[in-house]
Amino acid sequence: MKQKYEDEKLARKQQYDQEKAARKERYEADKKALQAQKLDKDLNKRRSDELKAQYDSDMAGMKAAMSRRSWRRSRSLSVLPSRLRRWVPARV
Repeated sequence: MKQKYEDEKLARKQQYDQEKAARKERYEADKKALQAQKLDKDLNKRRSDELKAQYDSDMAGMKAAMSRRSWRRSRSLSVLPSRLRRWVPARV
């Protein structure tokens, strides 16, 4: 009777240890998957930040070029062809 109890106790302990090991393996696998997903998120965020910075830089350059160009046009008649310059009044 005592031997049967000891055998059942040993079987329960082995089953518990196996389930514990399986849970730990699943936990480690999930942890690695989440870490890889987080790295992908970080990489995608970094890439999108770089693209946004490049876009903002390009837009700032375009705005600066347009403002310089419009300033030049408003201050000078040199952008007009020479045959039209004489027909345009100097200041309006």
